Formats: sequence, C-alpha cells, structure tokens
Amino acid sequence: MMPRYPNNGNQHELYGNRNRNVNGNGNGSNNLTLEKTMKDQTDEYISELADQAEKVKFISLGISEGLDEDSKELSKMKTTYDKSSDLLGKTMKKLDNVLDSKQGRMTLYICFFVFFVFLILYKLTRNSSDM
Repeated sequence: MMPRYPNNGNQHELYGNRNRNVNGNGNGSNNLTLEKTMKDQTDEYISELADQAEKVKFISLGISEGLDEDSKELSKMKTTYDKSSDLLGKTMKKLDNVLDSKQGRMTLYICFFVFFVFLILYKLTRNSSDM
C-alpha cells in the first residue's frame, strides 16, 4: 500500500508544525503572543468602528437639520405660491371683464401695439450698438 503522504508520513514537514515541537508539545509563549496581538488588533478595530459610528451620527444629525430647514422653506414657498395663484386668478377674471367690453378690448390692442413698437425699437438700437 502506498503511504498517505509523499514525505514518508511526516505531516509536520508537509504542513508545518503550527507552533508545536515535532514531538507534539505546544509552545505556549508563541500562542499567548499571537492571542495578545489579535486582541490588540480587535480593540483597535473596535475603536476605529466607534469613531466612524460617531462621525456617521454627526453627519446624520446635520442632514436632519438640513431637511428640517428645507421643509420649512418649502412650506413658505407653498404659502407664497397659493397667494400668487389667488392673485393671478383674480387678475384673469378682471382681464376677462375688460375683454368683454368693446372699450376694454380696444385698450388692450393699443397696449399690445405699444409693447410691439418698443420691442422693435429695442432690437434696432441693440443691433446698431453691436456694430
């Protein structure tokens, strides 16, 4: 029968002795040093994690404050928009009343004509100043 390991059955040569002597006795000082190192690293990782959690807490509080301010601003904008909408509705009703009368329609045509003339004059003076 063939041996299980190619090095004549010596597992320690193949895989290493894992901090043990060849006769199987453990080396306790190496294990304690390794354990202490691992505990120190774990404590360091926990400390870093706590610091990061604190940073996330402050960031989330800042975001919360920003959202509260934005919410207040949006409510103010909604109130202003509602007032503007009411004012525009009243203005449109008045404009409809003016358009229903012949005299009001003629006044509106004159206003559009004057606006159109000013627009043409503006374009002409702007083009002549560019040259």
